[in-house]
Amino acid sequence: MVRAFSFMGDQKKVIRIRLGKQSDAVAIYRLLEEAYSNSVDYSPIDENRLMCWITRTIAEGEVWVADLSGRVIGSIALVDFQFPWSERVVLTNSWLYVLKNFKARGTGRKLIEAVVKSADDKGGAPLVIGTHSGSDADWKDEFIGRFDGMVYLGGSFFRPPYGGASDG
Repeated sequence: MVRAFSFMGDQKKVIRIRLGKQSDAVAIYRLLEEAYSNSVDYSPIDENRLMCWITRTIAEGEVWVADLSGRVIGSIALVDFQFPWSERVVLTNSWLYVLKNFKARGTGRKLIEAVVKSADDKGGAPLVIGTHSGSDADWKDEFIGRFDGMVYLGGSFFRPPYGGASDG
């Protein structure tokens, strides 16, 4: 399983994509606090609940962070999810967020590539990646075009098992 890889951001700074650890919890908290406080659609943040959710997800799920010289600038978290009508378990993201100053620079794409690779390493588990683009609805069409084998499903991107095309 890939544990970490690096790429050059557009300012020639190395951004490292790596598995998150409990010591990243405070940085992820700050990241998600920015994400949720900048959206009018979310209820007020309960600091204790947010931190408990983050630490539990790091312990039980799979959290990836984008690290720029020790600073967490983005993160995605994968957890197992089972639809009520199916026995199949899929991997879905609990969060995906990149700091505003680092958006549109490939960081989010690299985080998603990390979870796709991880799913492949687990036998090609199906993925459901939820996204929130705010007022920029066209962004989703552009974004999904960057990933082979994924289809847009009402607010989420779906990659069937092994990245294959859907049967529909």
